[in-house]
Amino acid sequence: MVIIEHLYHRNQHRIALRYPIESTETDAIVRNLPGRKYSSTHRCWYLDNNPQNMEIIFKAFREANIEYNAGDFFKSKLKMQQEQSIPKSPKPVLKSVTIEKIDRFEKWMIQKRYAANTIKTYVSQLKYFISHYSDKELEQITIKDIEKFNYDVIIKRGYSATYQNQTINAIKLFYLKMLNIKHEMEQLERPKTSSKLPKVIDKSHIQNMLTSIANLKHKTALTIIYACGLRRNELICLKLKDLDSKRRTLTIRNAKGQKDRVLPISEKLINLLKRYYKAYKPKEYLIEGQNKGKPYSTGSLEKIFHKNLDKIIKDNNFALHSLRHSFATHLLEAGTDLRYIQELLGHKSSRTTEIYTHVSIKNLQNIKNPTDDFDL
Repeated sequence: MVIIEHLYHRNQHRIALRYPIESTETDAIVRNLPGRKYSSTHRCWYLDNNPQNMEIIFKAFREANIEYNAGDFFKSKLKMQQEQSIPKSPKPVLKSVTIEKIDRFEKWMIQKRYAANTIKTYVSQLKYFISHYSDKELEQITIKDIEKFNYDVIIKRGYSATYQNQTINAIKLFYLKMLNIKHEMEQLERPKTSSKLPKVIDKSHIQNMLTSIANLKHKTALTIIYACGLRRNELICLKLKDLDSKRRTLTIRNAKGQKDRVLPISEKLINLLKRYYKAYKPKEYLIEGQNKGKPYSTGSLEKIFHKNLDKIIKDNNFALHSLRHSFATHLLEAGTDLRYIQELLGHKSSRTTEIYTHVSIKNLQNIKNPTDDFDL
């Protein structure tokens, strides 16, 4: 669900959109809203507060079947004026010794080969947390302070369960490695893990979408994602050297969990890639942006996916990542062993791959129902 609320940012009233970070479908819709901007300070997307933007937001969410709550948005004008008149407290400045420790922590994570996104997230959330207690020394911050921040800031402001867990993990690791202080994080309330099933696009719809794309670069990019079950960052990071047309393989390097994997590719995909290479002649990356030698952007990938799928399925709420889910499910329905699917997807644990057994409706339809023998 998206929480729509007021935001007073940079001396202007804005419309803030808050939703769980794992909601990829919602994120794709929000990123396509005209005029949307992201606030690192408030950690949310926002638009200028005007009736036109409200109508655009409502229309986009309704068409995508996305639940939203705007109850808190419609306050009285008096309350808004009072809110505007309240002077904003200056942003706390981190002490130099704190900045030095956070820098050391960042370098430590880099040396331990943490993922770039994890490092960026941990550092950002640490700064946010420590700024909240800028009047205290690092060693004076207790588990009760962390618990108070967890409730008063993360939960009350509607941050996602993922954000909550990441913040707790970042604080725990920072204090353990940089200050040799072991906070008993077990005392903190942790969110229940989500058990949402992946959304799968019908194979015929994917076929219709891919065959109807006129732009050869767009067709190639989306075909690779589906044909190889890639994450979007894996596609963007692919380089020409990762493709071996003679062996018909594609090497995915430094994927999630710092793992490489080699994927087989079909003759049809090889032929498509040859046509693409002949037309675009990329220099370094397999799929390049407008500037030669530079990778394609994730935002552009999402846009071309939605633009082309919308032509096939009206009012859908699929995300680009649904192509990866569909790849796995379609393989399972075709009889591919789950262990092979695990290897192709690059899953560390078979338990992660097993989620696709819950979405394969064809396999469920093969189960004999007790009423099949009844003369009804």
